[in-house]
Amino acid sequence: MSQDGPSEGQDGPPEGFGPTRQFPNAGLMAAGSPFLDENGQNPFSDSDSAESAPVEPGQNNAYAANYADKAGEQDEFRIRLAHRGGTLMLVGIFSAVMTLTSLAVGALALIVVVCLGSWALFSGLSDLGAMKLGRMNDTGRGQTRAAVFVSGVALLGAIGIVVYQALL
Repeated sequence: MSQDGPSEGQDGPPEGFGPTRQFPNAGLMAAGSPFLDENGQNPFSDSDSAESAPVEPGQNNAYAANYADKAGEQDEFRIRLAHRGGTLMLVGIFSAVMTLTSLAVGALALIVVVCLGSWALFSGLSDLGAMKLGRMNDTGRGQTRAAVFVSGVALLGAIGIVVYQALL
Protein backbone atom coordinates (compact mmCIF):
# COMPACT_ATOMS: atom_id res chain seq x y z
CA MET A 1 0.00 0.00 0.00
CA SER A 2 1.64 3.16 -1.15
CA GLN A 3 0.59 6.61 -0.01
CA ASP A 4 1.03 9.89 -1.84
CA GLY A 5 2.26 11.75 1.23
CA PRO A 6 2.73 11.33 4.95
CA SER A 7 -0.39 10.49 6.82
CA GLU A 8 -1.44 12.00 10.11
CA GLY A 9 0.64 10.56 12.88
CA GLN A 10 3.53 9.65 10.58
CA ASP A 11 6.58 11.92 11.08
CA GLY A 12 8.92 10.78 8.34
CA PRO A 13 8.58 10.33 4.64
CA PRO A 14 6.25 7.65 3.36
CA GLU A 15 7.65 4.27 2.60
CA GLY A 16 9.80 4.11 -0.50
CA PHE A 17 10.90 7.75 -0.40
CA GLY A 18 14.22 7.16 1.38
CA PRO A 19 15.80 8.73 4.45
CA THR A 20 15.01 12.20 5.70
CA ARG A 21 17.55 14.80 4.55
CA GLN A 22 18.77 17.45 6.99
CA PHE A 23 21.06 20.38 6.35
CA PRO A 24 24.38 20.23 8.22
CA ASN A 25 23.82 23.61 9.91
CA ALA A 26 20.23 22.93 10.97
CA GLY A 27 21.20 23.23 14.63
CA LEU A 28 22.92 26.59 14.09
CA MET A 29 19.86 28.17 12.50
CA ALA A 30 17.84 27.46 15.61
CA ALA A 31 20.18 29.73 17.63
CA GLY A 32 18.62 32.88 16.13
CA SER A 33 19.98 35.95 14.44
CA PRO A 34 23.21 37.50 15.77
CA PHE A 35 21.68 40.92 15.12
CA LEU A 36 18.85 40.54 17.63
CA ASP A 37 19.09 40.61 21.41
CA GLU A 38 17.03 38.59 23.89
CA ASN A 39 13.98 40.83 23.38
CA GLY A 40 14.11 40.49 19.59
CA GLN A 41 15.35 44.09 19.10
CA ASN A 42 18.34 45.13 17.03
CA PRO A 43 20.87 46.68 19.44
CA PHE A 44 22.63 48.47 16.56
CA SER A 45 19.60 50.40 15.30
CA ASP A 46 18.64 53.91 16.27
CA SER A 47 16.11 54.20 19.00
CA ASP A 48 12.58 55.28 18.16
CA SER A 49 12.86 58.28 20.47
CA ALA A 50 15.80 59.70 18.48
CA GLU A 51 13.82 59.60 15.24
CA SER A 52 10.88 61.50 16.64
CA ALA A 53 12.88 64.04 18.65
CA PRO A 54 12.01 67.63 17.74
CA VAL A 55 14.71 69.69 16.09
CA GLU A 56 15.42 73.19 17.29
CA PRO A 57 14.89 75.81 14.55
CA GLY A 58 18.33 77.34 15.11
CA GLN A 59 20.14 74.01 15.20
CA ASN A 60 22.70 73.56 12.42
CA ASN A 61 21.89 70.03 11.31
CA ALA A 62 21.76 69.19 7.61
CA TYR A 63 19.68 66.07 8.29
CA ALA A 64 17.10 67.79 10.45
CA ALA A 65 13.46 67.92 9.44
CA ASN A 66 13.42 71.72 9.20
CA TYR A 67 15.84 71.53 6.23
CA ALA A 68 13.92 68.78 4.44
CA ASP A 69 11.80 71.20 2.42
CA LYS A 70 14.91 73.03 1.14
CA ALA A 71 16.78 69.94 -0.09
CA GLY A 72 15.88 70.37 -3.78
CA GLU A 73 16.02 74.16 -3.88
CA GLN A 74 18.90 76.04 -5.43
CA ASP A 75 19.59 79.69 -4.97
CA GLU A 76 19.15 81.74 -8.10
CA PHE A 77 22.62 82.21 -9.57
CA ARG A 78 23.67 85.73 -10.45
CA ILE A 79 26.66 86.77 -12.51
CA ARG A 80 28.88 88.64 -10.11
CA LEU A 81 31.98 89.57 -12.09
CA ALA A 82 32.26 91.73 -15.19
CA HIS A 83 34.58 90.52 -17.93
CA ARG A 84 38.04 92.09 -18.36
CA GLY A 85 38.47 91.23 -22.03
CA GLY A 86 39.23 94.79 -23.16
CA THR A 87 41.81 95.39 -20.45
CA LEU A 88 43.52 92.06 -21.06
CA MET A 89 43.55 92.72 -24.80
CA LEU A 90 45.16 96.14 -24.27
CA VAL A 91 47.87 94.68 -22.02
CA GLY A 92 48.45 91.78 -24.45
CA ILE A 93 48.88 94.14 -27.42
CA PHE A 94 51.22 96.35 -25.36
CA SER A 95 53.29 93.26 -24.50
CA ALA A 96 53.47 92.26 -28.16
CA VAL A 97 54.60 95.79 -29.17
CA MET A 98 57.21 95.80 -26.39
CA THR A 99 58.46 92.43 -27.62
CA LEU A 100 59.08 93.91 -31.07
CA THR A 101 60.79 97.00 -29.66
CA SER A 102 62.92 95.02 -27.19
CA LEU A 103 65.53 94.43 -29.91
CA ALA A 104 66.19 98.17 -29.97
CA VAL A 105 65.51 99.05 -26.32
CA GLY A 106 67.13 96.10 -24.59
CA ALA A 107 66.57 94.02 -21.49
CA LEU A 108 64.26 96.50 -19.76
CA ALA A 109 61.61 95.96 -22.45
CA LEU A 110 61.88 92.18 -22.02
CA ILE A 111 61.27 92.52 -18.29
CA VAL A 112 58.14 94.58 -19.02
CA VAL A 113 57.01 91.98 -21.56
CA VAL A 114 57.47 89.10 -19.14
CA CYS A 115 55.65 90.87 -16.30
CA LEU A 116 52.70 92.27 -18.26
CA GLY A 117 52.44 89.41 -20.72
CA SER A 118 52.39 86.73 -18.05
CA TRP A 119 49.78 88.71 -16.07
CA ALA A 120 47.56 89.03 -19.14
CA LEU A 121 48.02 85.35 -20.02
CA PHE A 122 47.22 83.92 -16.60
CA SER A 123 44.44 86.42 -15.85
CA GLY A 124 42.86 85.59 -19.19
CA LEU A 125 43.02 81.86 -18.49
CA SER A 126 41.49 82.45 -15.07
CA ASP A 127 38.72 84.56 -16.57
CA LEU A 128 37.95 81.92 -19.19
CA GLY A 129 37.61 79.35 -16.40
CA ALA A 130 35.28 81.67 -14.47
CA MET A 131 33.21 82.22 -17.61
CA LYS A 132 32.95 78.48 -18.14
CA LEU A 133 31.67 78.03 -14.57
CA GLY A 134 29.24 80.93 -14.92
CA ARG A 135 30.88 83.15 -12.33
CA MET A 136 31.78 85.84 -14.86
CA ASN A 137 29.85 87.54 -17.63
CA ASP A 138 30.76 85.69 -20.82
CA THR A 139 30.06 88.50 -23.30
CA GLY A 140 33.81 89.21 -23.41
CA ARG A 141 34.83 85.60 -24.08
CA GLY A 142 36.14 86.41 -27.57
CA GLN A 143 38.22 89.35 -26.38
CA THR A 144 39.62 87.28 -23.52
CA ARG A 145 40.59 84.43 -25.86
CA ALA A 146 42.29 86.90 -28.21
CA ALA A 147 44.13 88.49 -25.26
CA VAL A 148 45.37 85.07 -24.12
CA PHE A 149 46.59 84.34 -27.64
CA VAL A 150 48.33 87.72 -28.11
CA SER A 151 50.01 87.66 -24.69
CA GLY A 152 51.12 84.05 -25.26
CA VAL A 153 52.67 85.05 -28.59
CA ALA A 154 54.36 88.02 -26.91
CA LEU A 155 55.86 85.76 -24.21
CA LEU A 156 57.05 83.23 -26.79
CA GLY A 157 58.58 86.10 -28.76
CA ALA A 158 60.37 87.34 -25.64
CA ILE A 159 61.74 83.85 -25.02
CA GLY A 160 62.83 83.66 -28.64
CA ILE A 161 64.65 87.00 -28.38
CA VAL A 162 66.45 85.89 -25.20
CA VAL A 163 67.56 82.66 -26.88
CA TYR A 164 68.62 84.55 -30.04
CA GLN A 165 70.71 87.03 -28.06
CA ALA A 166 72.24 84.24 -25.98
CA LEU A 167 73.39 82.42 -29.11
CA LEU A 168 75.05 85.54 -30.59
